[in-house]
Amino acid sequence: MKSGETLRRVVDLDTLVPGAPSQSFTDLGTPQINDAGDIVFAANLNPGPMQRGMFLVSKGSLRLLLPDSGGSRALNHSEDLNAVGFRPVEDEYPLEA
Repeated sequence: MKSGETLRRVVDLDTLVPGAPSQSFTDLGTPQINDAGDIVFAANLNPGPMQRGMFLVSKGSLRLLLPDSGGSRALNHSEDLNAVGFRPVEDEYPLEA
């Protein structure tokens, strides 16, 4: 994520997965941000007990919000996040690889 001239890595595929220590991220969804600067995103995980999850980065800490072993509607609908004050990060900050 980039803010002004500052580029900051929030999470990547090498980041340890909270709640699933033996698994890693394989795909990161579009991040969303709120007015407090908290970032939430869905992510797919490599094969294991948890297939994907919803994660929160707040005050520099990453935590699992919602584990999903398959079929959770909440992981597929960003309007749920918009309803509680989150919006796509790219609305605020340009994303860079």
